[in-house]
Amino acid sequence: MKKLYVVAIVFVACVIAGCGAENKAQSKFDKANVMMKSGNLEGLKLLQEVAKEHPNTKAGQAAAMVISQFEGYRSKGQDNAARSDVKNIVTNLETFFADNKRFPRGIDEIKSMYKAPPAPQGELSKYQDPPKAHKITSENVNVVILLSNDGKSYRICSYHTEGKKAFCMESENTQLAEIDRSKGVIEDMTAVGTSLGTIEGLSILVKK
Repeated sequence: MKKLYVVAIVFVACVIAGCGAENKAQSKFDKANVMMKSGNLEGLKLLQEVAKEHPNTKAGQAAAMVISQFEGYRSKGQDNAARSDVKNIVTNLETFFADNKRFPRGIDEIKSMYKAPPAPQGELSKYQDPPKAHKITSENVNVVILLSNDGKSYRICSYHTEGKKAFCMESENTQLAEIDRSKGVIEDMTAVGTSLGTIEGLSILVKK
């Protein structure tokens, strides 16, 4: 009888002190997991709730781990988008140089690199939609390009609006450099350039 009494006391204490919280946290975690697997990012908010409200439970600790992994994957994807955009623009700049023996000197010449291909003619026009102009930047990616007045050089940097890195290249050295945005690389470019305008997420500057 004494043992049963002790067990009962322990059980009640468990419910009051934490077992209920553990079950509640696990229930939320399971729900969030199902939502994430179905592509519903509201599940991420639920995981953040679990991690914040139940940090000492197994579910809370698991939620914190999942959030950390997800943020790592998302950050990598953001950096890859910015990295890809700057490389694609540099390819177009180098193609322009090959055709014109200089780099672009203004916004109109930058626009010319992204104009839509010729529309289909004759019978083909009946079956094909008119081509669209090439997209310059990915979603939430900004690119800043600093042109020289003489068309001999450029410097270009891209970054994701939620990212911490900038990805930069120059005409003199087309090696991609990864730079911490906190070092002010974008601000340094805007300080020495005059804005010519913006196309999509591409800001065009010319050296003062």
